[in-house]
Amino acid sequence: MKLDIRNILCATDFSECSDHALAFAQQMAKRFSAKLFLCHVIDMSYAFMYSYDSSRSPEEQEKLVMDTVRSRFRNCAIDPAVTWEPVVVKGHPVAEICRLAQEKDADIVVVATHGRSGAKWLVLGSVAEGLMKSISRPLITVGSSRAPLAASDFQSFCLRRILVGTDFSRDAEAAIDYAVDLARGFDAELHLVHVLEPSRHVPFSRTNAGRLSGVETFLAENLKARLADLIRTIGGPGLRSCSAILKGRPWEALDRYASEQEMDLIVVGARGHSLFGTLFLGSCTDRLTRLAPCPVLSIRTPHGSAE
Repeated sequence: MKLDIRNILCATDFSECSDHALAFAQQMAKRFSAKLFLCHVIDMSYAFMYSYDSSRSPEEQEKLVMDTVRSRFRNCAIDPAVTWEPVVVKGHPVAEICRLAQEKDADIVVVATHGRSGAKWLVLGSVAEGLMKSISRPLITVGSSRAPLAASDFQSFCLRRILVGTDFSRDAEAAIDYAVDLARGFDAELHLVHVLEPSRHVPFSRTNAGRLSGVETFLAENLKARLADLIRTIGGPGLRSCSAILKGRPWEALDRYASEQEMDLIVVGARGHSLFGTLFLGSCTDRLTRLAPCPVLSIRTPHGSAE
């Protein structure tokens, strides 16, 4: 396996969703014999989340918050086989998690997509979305999905089927490379998928082939050829792969495919574009992480995806 994962950073807000993310991160740490850094970011602008008492001085309140967080860490269920280190910092969650990822040389970062209802703790959906837009390290988001997961669901960490979405951008290429390494390492089946959005496509000519159905057929054949080329490029001994062209809004099409095909992981570029329309920019990846029935790994190239 070419992937060398030595350090994993997992952010927690001590919610049930974060427990799922922690369970997933632990199993990855065991699989790769990696060190797990479990971090919580204290944002004092939300001090009321930590049993805030306005009668206390700022110093006393900060101590109370720190004691609350340390107590939460002591109650975390950590597998004895996992080497781990608790990390508590103060500041803005997105900025601090990005900083810690660099400081701890994290090979991958794991977060929950949102915390408890009522904003009880801090790793909320906006934090995960902020990380997708800014963090330079591979990011795995673990959501509640439509069927709530128990932490025990991740106790046997195995990737059997991996879905990778591509729009042929640089970030998508990086996502494919990462997904291929995972597929080879876990002997998983790789599903390479592109989503065709008919409403975004403009006919290229005024011939009878230029009608919407004709344009869709032309694009689908062109995209199938491009996917076939990709399969041939990434293929080789030991890699099981297939490709598909889907139709619809990308996040819904990928979510539906992942559910129907029982995917264990979805891999996408954090940003991207297509000759035929924007597919994985911003809100698409954000929406996918909220919908997906399995964890989502987003990959960002160092200098973006401009071609």
